[in-house]
Amino acid sequence: MESSSFYAAPQATLGPDPAAPPAGSVPPAALEELAASRVMLFTVGLVGALGCAATVGMLAWLFARQGDGLRLVILVMAALFAAPAMLLTRVAAAIKALTKEPSAPQLVEVMRRLRDFWRLLGFTTAAALGVYVIVTFFMGIFLRST
Repeated sequence: MESSSFYAAPQATLGPDPAAPPAGSVPPAALEELAASRVMLFTVGLVGALGCAATVGMLAWLFARQGDGLRLVILVMAALFAAPAMLLTRVAAAIKALTKEPSAPQLVEVMRRLRDFWRLLGFTTAAALGVYVIVTFFMGIFLRST
């Protein structure tokens, strides 16, 4: 009988893969990609925070004579826009720490902070879509009654 039969169970090599990096280390290609994205993440986070501050400042100045309800809406908007910017700068800081001291725990920290950013973005997107549906519903009622 032939030893390499189609129906024979596969045989695995149990030795270490020579191409794999040592356990607990971060591949150099991953470090290069993360380091290249760090500057852009920090810049987008900083521009988002500055834009949020400028928008809130302008709105507060324009609507200073309006009621407290509008001020509350502006404050909520500022929190919604500032939070993703803050999380992006935290991701950039974690990437900087990873490039200085490459290790598996540092890589896990970068991935955790990225997960937090995307989770917040998903929640705010779902909330915004919900608000759009509610506003559209009430606008339809309002326009129908006039």
